[in-house]
Amino acid sequence: MRSAWIIGLTAGLALPAVAAAQTNTARLEVRGEQTAAQCMDAERLRVAVEQRLGRTVIDAEAKLIVTVTFEARQPKGWIARITLSDDQGRRLGERELVTNAERCDDLDSSLALVTALLVDAPPEPVDEQPSTPEQPPPKPTRLLEPQERQKPPPPPPAEPWRLMVGLNALGSFGHTPHIKPGARFDFDARPPEFVWLKLELRLDLPSTFEDESTGAGAELRYAGGALAICPWVGERSPAVWLCLGQELGWIQARGLELDLNREHSRIALQIFARLGLALHAVGPLWFRVGLTGGVPLMRDRYIFSGSDGQTHELFSTQPVVATGELGLAAALP
Repeated sequence: MRSAWIIGLTAGLALPAVAAAQTNTARLEVRGEQTAAQCMDAERLRVAVEQRLGRTVIDAEAKLIVTVTFEARQPKGWIARITLSDDQGRRLGERELVTNAERCDDLDSSLALVTALLVDAPPEPVDEQPSTPEQPPPKPTRLLEPQERQKPPPPPPAEPWRLMVGLNALGSFGHTPHIKPGARFDFDARPPEFVWLKLELRLDLPSTFEDESTGAGAELRYAGGALAICPWVGERSPAVWLCLGQELGWIQARGLELDLNREHSRIALQIFARLGLALHAVGPLWFRVGLTGGVPLMRDRYIFSGSDGQTHELFSTQPVVATGELGLAAALP
């Protein structure tokens, strides 16, 4: 079935009264692939247009120009584009005819009608550069004085190292049969965004003990150094603190009241945990009290040989060595 559609026609163009009153003529140009598809050529189109209007329409000297361009559609069909312009190159109007038929001559009847109406009653030329209404003069604009750009706040200062030194009086039980006094020097440091670290140096006073049945005795000396880490330290007084560490010590034992007094030295190693409480005194000074529980990794036995030729034990190190402390610490600037 052959069919065609007329696109863009206005009702006013189809009025017979308008067509009869006009005597416009135009030059005709036909372009495209009309020959192979049996599209209407220029001569056939001229005859069809003049038959519809009943007068001579196509004139080689006319000021109006009608251009018809044929173009194949995909996958099938045709488009006929009719353009009307004047001799000054201004485009007065444009229409398109579309068909899905394989043959181009399906557009013949519609093409003749649209071309006749477009030439007989051409649209008025459109001014391509319309005049713009006069604009009132712009009001003067008051420029704001430039304001000084605010500088961004400086970044917060980096957290500094915190340092403390302390001196503690000690009383320990476990290395000897009775409580042994001593002293310890502490150096504490807290790196930025880390926990407190401790370096300790300890010295106990010489301690003597004896066997009541034989009168034999011994003198014991102890010194040591320790490293500890304190994962929990309060920041406000009263501040509770917890430290874990390891102590490397030096023990010297010398016999007393024996036929042959001998002296022996050896290394001692123990791990410990310490719980304490710190109270702020004044300025950078803090009072500290604590209790340490240490586990010796090597337990010593102190023995002597009696006149009966038998070996007697004076004392052996306890499985747990307890140490109490009371001291004063100062925060360094």
